[in-house]
Amino acid sequence: MRPAARRRAGAKRSGDDATHTVDASTTDPVEAIKFRMEQQGLTVEDLVPVIGRKNRVYEILARKRSLTLRMIEGLHETFSIPAESLLKHRAQRKNHAA
Repeated sequence: MRPAARRRAGAKRSGDDATHTVDASTTDPVEAIKFRMEQQGLTVEDLVPVIGRKNRVYEILARKRSLTLRMIEGLHETFSIPAESLLKHRAQRKNHAA
C-alpha cells in the first residue's frame, strides 16, 4: 500500500472528521475538487456526469475553464463539496472586475 493510501485509510479508521472536510475560507474551487477526489478516491471519469466531457473536466482541473453554476450545484449535491468553496473564485472575479 502506498503511503498516501495508508494515510487516507488511517484517517478513515480514526473517525477524525477534521481530515474529511474542506475549509471553504482557504480553498479555491479546484483545490476543493482535487481534495474531494483524493479523499474519496474519485477519478476524472467520476466527475464527467457532473461537469461534462472528460476534456472539460481536465480544463477545469487545469484552471483553463471556470465552473458554471450547474457544475457547482452538481459538485455540491453529488460530492458534498461546500458550495461556498466552489463559489469563492466567482465572487473574487466579480470584485476585481468592478
